[in-house]
Amino acid sequence: MALTSLHPEYGARLVLERDPAEAGVGHQLRVYEPEDVLHEGRALLDGAFALTWVSTPPEWAVTFLERLLAGLAKKHAEDGSFPRKLTRWREPR
Repeated sequence: MALTSLHPEYGARLVLERDPAEAGVGHQLRVYEPEDVLHEGRALLDGAFALTWVSTPPEWAVTFLERLLAGLAKKHAEDGSFPRKLTRWREPR
């Protein structure tokens, strides 16, 4: 079965893409929900992290992203080896 859409049938697919043009460590965020619902935002990891949203995803997805970003900041802050792209799926909680 081939993936034809990032929109899942259930839950949410979360995509983080590194933005090399961003000062500091910036990521573009996308949260894909069923029925073609898409939320977009940005994250800046500069010691701590800040999230800004064009449209806010469900609270459980924001909580998961905050935990994921905190883990990335902790793991990669010293050597700057942040991944270029991460894709994760989560069910609602």
